[in-house]
Amino acid sequence: MEKLKTEKKYSNMNKIKKLRTEKSLTQEELARISEIKLSTLQKLERVDANLEKMQLGTAVKLAKGLEIKIEELI
Repeated sequence: MEKLKTEKKYSNMNKIKKLRTEKSLTQEELARISEIKLSTLQKLERVDANLEKMQLGTAVKLAKGLEIKIEELI
């Protein structure tokens, strides 16, 4: 069970970073396009980030910045 939690957190961290790098965006560029703070994006890309607790407004902005559906983030 503990291993599953760790894998889930790790895969969540990679989800935003993976999508961002697939679009060839830096953290600074995505933060600017998405109109969120760079520090917020950096926290969401950390290993221990829990995307399920991400604020809805942040998720909407990130999805728009990445040009994806919000469901793909969560």
